[in-house]
Amino acid sequence: MEANRAKSRRSYRRHKLSIGAKKVVRYRAETRGHNRLIPGASRRRGPLGLDPETIPEWLALVQQVSDKFQAVTKPSTRAYVERLYQRYAISRRKDILSDAVLEFTGLQKTIQRCEAGLLQLVGVANEYRAAESVGKQVHEALQCVDDIICNSLCGYSEVVDMYRASQLMFQSLE
Repeated sequence: MEANRAKSRRSYRRHKLSIGAKKVVRYRAETRGHNRLIPGASRRRGPLGLDPETIPEWLALVQQVSDKFQAVTKPSTRAYVERLYQRYAISRRKDILSDAVLEFTGLQKTIQRCEAGLLQLVGVANEYRAAESVGKQVHEALQCVDDIICNSLCGYSEVVDMYRASQLMFQSLE
């Protein structure tokens, strides 16, 4: 019995850093999204579950999403994702990228709601096309961050090699 305890202590000391890292990741995953709004998601006005009813209200929501997206990605999507990559390259922490995905996912859900609402009200008109263009920008940024995350699953060196060879998706943006 005493030998088993000693063996467990030695094993714990040997794997202490990896156990601690797993606890942090597990804690972040468990607490992420509890009792708080997803960053970037627009707050609804009025009772929950009510979408805007008129075209100007939908367009105002589209403008809010566009403003938030522009504020986050200032001056351009490529520059923003480049900054994200640099932060990831320095710290090697994937949660930097995951947080950006959460932010863009909130914006994407809101703009998809706007697209659906405008499509029902006006069909494929200029108002819908405005929402669609904002949706494309958000989707493109989300794809660029997802590309880095997917490549980071193969390893940090894989991402660095792809960056040096200019093969990451955001490097082809204008």
